[in-house]
Amino acid sequence: DSRFGDGETDSEVFSIKGRLIVQYPTGSDTFRCGTTETITWLTKGVIGDVGLEYTYDCGTTVPIIGTTANNNLYNWPVPAIKATDVTVNVYDVTESATIYGVSETFTILPKITVDALASTPWYPESQHSISWTINGPVSLVDLDYSKDGGSTWETPRISTDYDTVTNNDTYLWMIPDAVSGNCYIRVADVSSRTAGGGNPGDRSEERPVGK
Repeated sequence: DSRFGDGETDSEVFSIKGRLIVQYPTGSDTFRCGTTETITWLTKGVIGDVGLEYTYDCGTTVPIIGTTANNNLYNWPVPAIKATDVTVNVYDVTESATIYGVSETFTILPKITVDALASTPWYPESQHSISWTINGPVSLVDLDYSKDGGSTWETPRISTDYDTVTNNDTYLWMIPDAVSGNCYIRVADVSSRTAGGGNPGDRSEERPVGK
């Protein structure tokens, strides 16, 4: 070949392709069912439209969107699953087998929100209804109350292993003899309970009891 001098030769033909690098979510992130999170990624080279999917439960893969413009971000409505092994995959729709980026493994948990409580005073030995909204797979909950704004939680609980499905996310509470002007209610997924009885992370927002 006249392109090369003595002792020179060319390589086999190869390709230089683009690259997708998922930046968010990261391995430290916990998403809540029903919220919207923005997936972000970097594009190296020229890549057109992309698709997105997520994987959880040791390999179950679910499409997020088949084709979208490659704007390096996508607003994702978080699905109603509970898993600690979730990853997001962003891929080139024309070469999905070779041009793709996978996020670090992150967590999705249900979201529990305690409904607003009555603003009138609650008195010992009276009954008041506690209700909440759940987004995601939760069947049993623990109900707790605090007299110091959520710094500590009282024993015994309001209720343990309460069937939230059968009882339509509502509990009728007989108020104990526990006078305080800084009471809070907490509703938490039983599956997040630790050996010591606490429910870290996967719990509702705390709501002050009417006073």
